[in-house]
Amino acid sequence: MNRVIWVLMGILFACGYTHAWGNTPENPCESAASSPSLGFLTREEWLRASQFHPGEPKDTLDQMIQRAVSLSSLRPNAAVFDLDGTLENARARTQAALQNWAAQPEAHAHPLIRDAMLGARPEHFGNFVYDTFEALGLDYRLHKDAVEDLSRFARQQYNEPENILVDVETPGAVNFVQRILSATEGKPFPTQIIYLSARHVIQLDVSKTRMAAQGFPTEERARFIFKPRAGDHSGIFKRDNLVRIEQGGVEIVFFAENEPDCIHHVAQVLRPDAMLVFLDTVSYTHLDPVTTPAKNVFRVPHFLFQ
Repeated sequence: MNRVIWVLMGILFACGYTHAWGNTPENPCESAASSPSLGFLTREEWLRASQFHPGEPKDTLDQMIQRAVSLSSLRPNAAVFDLDGTLENARARTQAALQNWAAQPEAHAHPLIRDAMLGARPEHFGNFVYDTFEALGLDYRLHKDAVEDLSRFARQQYNEPENILVDVETPGAVNFVQRILSATEGKPFPTQIIYLSARHVIQLDVSKTRMAAQGFPTEERARFIFKPRAGDHSGIFKRDNLVRIEQGGVEIVFFAENEPDCIHHVAQVLRPDAMLVFLDTVSYTHLDPVTTPAKNVFRVPHFLFQ
């Protein structure tokens, strides 16, 4: 019995501290996470157990802007956004990566998976491999060789800087960010926009180019914070940078994020009056072993005022 306990503890430690979210769109612990006996939450379990503020999305978006307006009269402040799955919809990047694999000769060794990827519709593609398999009704545990080949190829494709050019904005995102800038223009401390992303710094230039073309602010009153090391844990990276922002004398208006794992880490350091906003778009289907249900979190599916 003691040996079993130590083995389980070892799995939990490895999963909690060795994998990175965001820039490396893959959870190496998901095969272990599929076992409910280890205490992992699925995304749906996390959603059901979390405590979200009541109200319509429009009310939350209005509150986010009004908090920016209020703080811009008092002290330096920043509205902080994640990118992939929050301001940007990266499903098309996932789709391109997985379907490019299906067109490779090596995919012929896995005809069932190859045909499923080629025949999949855009809505089937999630953050990466595992949630896409689930959306297609495929049990990745039964296709380990295919998952390994597909993940290796698609991870490289997904993270190539030029592939970011296929990303599209989350509905209403550009307009919402611009409304924050306009609403605080001329105030003593106009709100700064900070893009705090799990993308790697090698993706910075192409990210700016793509976002500028979409209409996002990328120069004046805008700042990008990307990972210096691709292997850094995304939730801890974002948590630590939010602390640094406030230590620099800038108050966080809100932080918007789509990954429950990142919500978990960020919630530990945000001041109580800062808004923590969950973007209910797409995220990993199995969570970090340390991730617990959220409390006092706002929830919106997009940035549309409707």
